[in-house]
Amino acid sequence: MTKMKILEASSNVRKYWSCEFFINLVSKYEKPILGSIDSEVAPQIKQKPNSLNEVLELHGMTSNPRAIQSKEEFEIRRRVEEILTHEAPSIKQQTSLHKIFWYRIWFFLVLQGVLKKDGFIEHYASWRRNGGSGYFEVLFFFESQAAYQKSIPIDVFLLGGIPSKEEIEAKIELAEPLIARPLIKNKNKRSLEKIVGRKNLEDIVTSIDKAVASGKIAGLVKAVERNSRHKYSGNRNELYRDIVKHIGLQTKESMFVRAVSDFVETMAK
Repeated sequence: MTKMKILEASSNVRKYWSCEFFINLVSKYEKPILGSIDSEVAPQIKQKPNSLNEVLELHGMTSNPRAIQSKEEFEIRRRVEEILTHEAPSIKQQTSLHKIFWYRIWFFLVLQGVLKKDGFIEHYASWRRNGGSGYFEVLFFFESQAAYQKSIPIDVFLLGGIPSKEEIEAKIELAEPLIARPLIKNKNKRSLEKIVGRKNLEDIVTSIDKAVASGKIAGLVKAVERNSRHKYSGNRNELYRDIVKHIGLQTKESMFVRAVSDFVETMAK
C-alpha cells in the first residue's frame, strides 16, 4: 500500500486531525509522489488500511522529514505553515482539531490560491457522500460561558476563513438539520394535538427550533441525534419564560408546559 493510500484512508478513519497530519495530506494532493503520474496516487482512493497498525504507522511517516519527496511538496508545506503561523498562531504542529476545521482551513487556502481546488473538492465530496452525508450544522459549546451554544450551517461555517481562537478552543459537534421531533406515542393518553390544539403545537415546535438555532438561551442545548430531544438545564416554566423573552411566543404557559417534554428534556423539576 502506498503512503498516499494510507494517508487517504487514515484521514477517513480519523475524526480529529493534527496540524502535521493536515499539512501532509494537502501537500500529497498537490504533487504526485516522486513525480509519478500513476493512477495509484490519484486523490480518489477506495482502498482502506488493512489493519490499525497501518493507520498508526502514518504518524511515524508524517513526522519524518524524509517523507517529503520533492521540492514542490516542500514549498507547499512551507507556504501552508507560514500562513497558519501568521493567521492562526494558536495552531501548533501537534494541535488536534475536528476535521471540519481543517476542511474550512483547506478551503481558505484554496481561495487564497495556495492550494488547488481539485484535491479539496475530491476529498471533501468523498467525505460528504459517506460519513458526513447527514450533517448540516456545526454546533459550538463554549465552556467559558455556562452552557452557551452556537449553531452554524455547515456551508456557512466552511466560508468562515481561518477559525478564531475562541472557535478552536470550543467543543464542537456536527448535527443533523432542525426537524420536528416525533411525538411520544402513548395509547393511554390523547395525542398532544388534541390536548393543546394544532396551532398551539405548531407554534411551540417552531419556537423551540428557533430558540435552539439562535443560541440565545443559556442552558438550551440542541439534540445531536435525529430521534433524541434537546436538553435544557432549567425546568419547563423557566424555558417558557426564556422563549417568550428571547424568541416570542403567544401560546399560554399551561399549554407549553404540557407539550414541551416531547421535544425538550428539562434537567430541573
